[in-house]
Amino acid sequence: MSTGFLSPRQPWQGRRVVLGVTGSIAAYKAIALARSLTSLGAAVDTVLTDGARQFVSGISFEGVTGRESATELFSVDKSALHISLGIEADVVCVAPATADFIARSSQGRANDLLSTTLLATKAPIVICPAMNTNMYTHPQTQRNLKYLSEYLSYTVAGPAKGALAYGESEGMGRMLEPDEIIEEIGKVVSIEKEQSNIHFTLEASMSNELKVDQSLAHNGCCLTVVQKDKSCYTVTAIQETLDKTNLEDWMVGSHINLERCM
Repeated sequence: MSTGFLSPRQPWQGRRVVLGVTGSIAAYKAIALARSLTSLGAAVDTVLTDGARQFVSGISFEGVTGRESATELFSVDKSALHISLGIEADVVCVAPATADFIARSSQGRANDLLSTTLLATKAPIVICPAMNTNMYTHPQTQRNLKYLSEYLSYTVAGPAKGALAYGESEGMGRMLEPDEIIEEIGKVVSIEKEQSNIHFTLEASMSNELKVDQSLAHNGCCLTVVQKDKSCYTVTAIQETLDKTNLEDWMVGSHINLERCM
């Protein structure tokens, strides 16, 4: 995708993107990423770690997104900000993601606003590594990335091979370019949209309840069902009208009272 001139379009338009920025020299690329996502019609909420602020300023992101950047986990006027960010996000992208942040994320740490937001969200998460080649190829980093990808189902985008920080030769560890990250985000939100339109078959059980054969792939959806025969109900429409918290128990093997859906 060329980022020379962008206008609102799908699948980015209307999406809520939480952009996490950590302490890497590649943080400067995140400003261009935020600007391009905004041009594509996304609402971009930027979360900067303390390390990120050593390289970039929140004012820069506010200037290209029109939205206030967030940095503090504890704030008098914005209590539980990590909860609202997590709930409202359609996708969370951490770019750049340092070796330290990747390690903390794989351990489930929650010691700053960005790490707590990752734990508070059910939205898909895209991690864009950026670090020295030796740090990237270290067995511990590779194990952490594998855990994020295979166990937590995060999308790990990159890194690429190329020029690194001053004084270092070219190698693996360079963060993807903004247009490449935008493509990765587009893929993730497109998959979420497709999954939200899947037809689910539900089997009737005792007491006029429904048993879910498959887990709901898209939070925040309301099931609309019609009776197919005496023992089977089929989802015919999925509407984004229910509060997401009401769907936490709508998982594989759970039972739903039919009155909740009709």
